[in-house]
Amino acid sequence: MSSDDLRETFFLECEDLLESMSEGLRLLQDDPRDTDTVNSVFRAVHSIKGGAGAFRMDDLVGFAHSFETVLDSLRAGNLSADAALMPVLFRAADHLADLVEAARGGGTADAERGEALLVELEAALPDTGDADEALDFAPMTLDLDLEPAPTTGTATFRIRFVPSADLYAHGNDPVILIRELSQIGDLEVSLDSTALPTLEALDPARAALRWTFTLTTEQGEPAIREIFEFVEDASTLEVEEAPEPDPVPPPTAPVEATLQSPVPEAPRATQSPAKPSGQTIRVNLDRVDRLVNVVGEMVIHQAMLTQAVERLSLPPGSDVLIGLEELKQLSRDMQESVMAIRAQPIKPLFQRMFRIVREAAEATGKRARLVT
Repeated sequence: MSSDDLRETFFLECEDLLESMSEGLRLLQDDPRDTDTVNSVFRAVHSIKGGAGAFRMDDLVGFAHSFETVLDSLRAGNLSADAALMPVLFRAADHLADLVEAARGGGTADAERGEALLVELEAALPDTGDADEALDFAPMTLDLDLEPAPTTGTATFRIRFVPSADLYAHGNDPVILIRELSQIGDLEVSLDSTALPTLEALDPARAALRWTFTLTTEQGEPAIREIFEFVEDASTLEVEEAPEPDPVPPPTAPVEATLQSPVPEAPRATQSPAKPSGQTIRVNLDRVDRLVNVVGEMVIHQAMLTQAVERLSLPPGSDVLIGLEELKQLSRDMQESVMAIRAQPIKPLFQRMFRIVREAAEATGKRARLVT
């Protein structure tokens, strides 16, 4: 992953963090004593500061640190989220969002407004005498163009991989994992098919194959586990470093027998952890739009095919009409599913409205609050 990809990933994470921060501040306004909400807001600001420091966004880091210091005092009980502090926190959150947007677009935020907010944040802090020391913060930066780390010699690892049915249900393929392993060292593969039932008793939804790998590589165990990272929850994985081999190479047959020896432990595959529900992934909207267009074209051609078949005056109950009706139902289900993917939540729209209402109330000297 290039530095530009990492940078874009950081800004995508910032969107979620800023949303969590804004939502937390509104909840804090309703319940000032909710420590969980205070901690949630603090973590969001802290995460933004840490990521910005890695990319040397000094203005964003400096302001986020001052904001974080006030939140830290709030969660320590040295401050209270009263009517005097909450407007300052809301304005600081708005300016933090402006700084993130400016850093993403290569522009600059309102420096004068930022300086004024820094004064407000500092004034909100309790007089503890060590505030100056607390503001001494040096962000850690990352050099994304480092040379590869020197190798520390080769090691041999024995890897037991027992996939569950969920692994195949989510479109994963063990062949890809084997190919990835072979690219980081010398790989020997042993397949255990003893649990494979006869053809008559075969259940396509059941995973019956298991693998044992012997990998000699200059990379360590973390590199091996990284390959299995996305399937770890849908499999049983054991990685252990093999003992040093004897000076005399053993014959091929005993080695194969050694690789097969862990097979009796295979029933542990039934204890694979359940895959968490409610997971989401980020997909470029252009790809989603293309999928929507393709499905739309498919529905149109399905309708044209239906009209063409109707002109043939086929008898009711014919195989063609039954198959066409099933195709029609599948097309409708696919269209509804794809449109549900493309649907966007309206929550972000109202989140922008909260800021508009606050700024309008501040400009007119009136008190206003948007309730959704």
